[in-house]
Amino acid sequence: MEGKFDVIVIGAGPSGSCAASLLAEKGLKVCLLEKDRFPRQKVCGDGISGQTKKLLEELKIYPEFGGLKRDIYPIKQSIMSSPDGTVMPMDANELDEKSFGFTCPRDVFDEVLLSFASKKGVLFKEGVRVKGIESIDDRLNAVYADFGGRNIRFLSSLTIIANGSGSNLAHQVRKRKINSKDIAIGMRTYFEGVDLQHRCEIHYDKHLLPCYGWLFPISDSIVNVGIAMRVDLLRRSRKSITSHFYKFISENQFVKLRLHKAKPMAAPSAHIMKLGTGAGQNYGSGFLIVGDAGSFVDPINGEGISNALLTGRIAAEVGYKAFEQDNFSKSFLKQYEDRWKEKLAARFRTAKIMQWLLQRPAFVNFNMSKMSKKSQFNLATERPDTIWERLKFFYQIMKG
Repeated sequence: MEGKFDVIVIGAGPSGSCAASLLAEKGLKVCLLEKDRFPRQKVCGDGISGQTKKLLEELKIYPEFGGLKRDIYPIKQSIMSSPDGTVMPMDANELDEKSFGFTCPRDVFDEVLLSFASKKGVLFKEGVRVKGIESIDDRLNAVYADFGGRNIRFLSSLTIIANGSGSNLAHQVRKRKINSKDIAIGMRTYFEGVDLQHRCEIHYDKHLLPCYGWLFPISDSIVNVGIAMRVDLLRRSRKSITSHFYKFISENQFVKLRLHKAKPMAAPSAHIMKLGTGAGQNYGSGFLIVGDAGSFVDPINGEGISNALLTGRIAAEVGYKAFEQDNFSKSFLKQYEDRWKEKLAARFRTAKIMQWLLQRPAFVNFNMSKMSKKSQFNLATERPDTIWERLKFFYQIMKG
């Protein structure tokens, strides 16, 4: 079980499997560690956005989903509603179909990415709970873990931390506390007996702002129903996330209608999300932090997979350069920080403004009303791709 590798990747979610597969493809000896046994459940909305689909295509992973017709459910329409009940529809047509993605249960999605990594030569070890990392010298890290009650140790020149939002390991190496404003908590379950006809729904309930509740179909009869709330606002409400979840499904006028004859398939489960507004230093001597562990969840739409794949890819590219130049120093690995900031920092900064605005029901109501009057949107030409473009988009709508 123990051994020495070029790269140890901790966590077999999208960012970990992505980074591991790209580095193994370059001929490096890569070991991917995962505390759970696959396939494993992950609390998520199960939505795979158009941006994520594009990244999967660029990484040549998307063809791996070709044989999963039963688990891939294409999204052809989306609607959003405001606190006052205004509805804004968005339809996909042949010209802008790529703007929509699909839904796929996370146990299936993560299994596909893991299988892809294994095909590239990644050695996968499950049931391994990492407890800590120690720098031995400028070229070697020790990763300490528990496997079935037995203490084990791995050695590597580069360690990539990709073990999700609940990662205590990322907190240990960064030694930085995250503000509760930069953490959200999501809760979801599945309902059976609902046919949304390839339509996903996002509802901006007043008590959830600046987050929202959702209904994402994963088949013609099963829908993923959930909510998200920022932790600081959840605490201020003096109610549990479970209370807010049941309020959403019992009081929202659209959700009540959709779930009228539906049956829950399980009790709702919760999961924390570290938002991009709290992303800080995610590198150090011999290590990089990617995906949800690095606080890369989109602060507005709550999606984490696209940024997980993006940061996993950047980490792999910078990591391979480190091997080429035999340099794993903190100063050299800062390239990772510079590159993810070039892609995401402006979006995260603007997201703070958007969150402040979206906390105000009047703002959401007014803009949703303006947008709904445009009837149908052509997403290929009209949907803003960045948060800054969304702000400009809202401004243009308000000008009439």
